[in-house]
Amino acid sequence: MMLVEFFVCNKCNLIKEGKDFPYGKTGKRAGYRYKICRLCETKRRNIYNEKHPEVRKKASKGHYQRNTAKRIEGTTQWRKDNPERYKILAARSYKKHIVVRRLNSLLYKKNNRAYYNLLNRKRNKKIKNPTKNIKQNDIDRLYINQRGKCIVCKKLLRNSYHIDHIMPIARGGIHSIENLQLLCASCNISKNARDPIEFMQSRGFLL
Repeated sequence: MMLVEFFVCNKCNLIKEGKDFPYGKTGKRAGYRYKICRLCETKRRNIYNEKHPEVRKKASKGHYQRNTAKRIEGTTQWRKDNPERYKILAARSYKKHIVVRRLNSLLYKKNNRAYYNLLNRKRNKKIKNPTKNIKQNDIDRLYINQRGKCIVCKKLLRNSYHIDHIMPIARGGIHSIENLQLLCASCNISKNARDPIEFMQSRGFLL
């Protein structure tokens, strides 16, 4: 049978169990039991933080920087242990910050215009020498063959679709009707210049 220790809080003068009195973790109090209970200590810290916001902000920033590697390791491990929960939170965050992300993307492109112009020139040079000329009739037949649906998520395309290279031009794909498919905007943006097999596996296909 374990003996339970009781102590008197110097702040509220109440008798409480030993587990209600925390131990110090850093500084002079490291390893020593507090003389005030956990509840009183929390109230004291909250009052101090309200009166000294700059000190609290500096301390939080210092702790954040000192424990970067530990935080990354913990986050990575949590993602591995909770894949379904992480997927839900990631999707929620994606929808919540979609406007900010688009603004940041536009700003980055504006500040790196020369780099994007170089990429576009390389891509256009490859497309200007296609193996076959692609006409609107070819796209219409492709639309009929796909039954008007996105080839990935099966969403109805109607008149809003993106023409995508199955094997991206950036990865050596050719600009021909055999290398084209119709995707919805969401799937095409997600695919970007990824390898088609890798992309489909990320969506749960070709496993």
